[in-house]
Amino acid sequence: MNESSYEFTVLKEAHRFDFVSKGPINIVKSIVYFKTTDPYLVTLSMGNPLPNGVLDVLTINDNGDRNKILATVIRSIGVFLNIHPDHTVMFSGSTPARTRLYKMVISKELHQLQNSYLVQGITESSIEVLIRVTTTSAF
Repeated sequence: MNESSYEFTVLKEAHRFDFVSKGPINIVKSIVYFKTTDPYLVTLSMGNPLPNGVLDVLTINDNGDRNKILATVIRSIGVFLNIHPDHTVMFSGSTPARTRLYKMVISKELHQLQNSYLVQGITESSIEVLIRVTTTSAF
């Protein structure tokens, strides 16, 4: 992705990345890599950290910097995988609209992403290496 990204702070052995979304207002965002029952699989979530420690993944901030935020998330995946090269990162949108957005970005950037990563998509019936993004519901 040729878009510029935000600087971030790497926390918790690269399982959390904090940055500030800059637009009409400054909004603290967190990218969190949650552990799963599989020790080599993490799920990626991005949202607004709440004072109680919960990550709000449903709020729409509409701060005018969507592409820069997505570039920041992609950059964080690279940092995470450099530190944890034996891990797999999985993600999907917290809403159908966000999943569609991720499909669009991955479709546009798929060739470039495949230069560095094995990009797979999850459908209702299988996990497959992506040649093109179609009925994928998670990545």
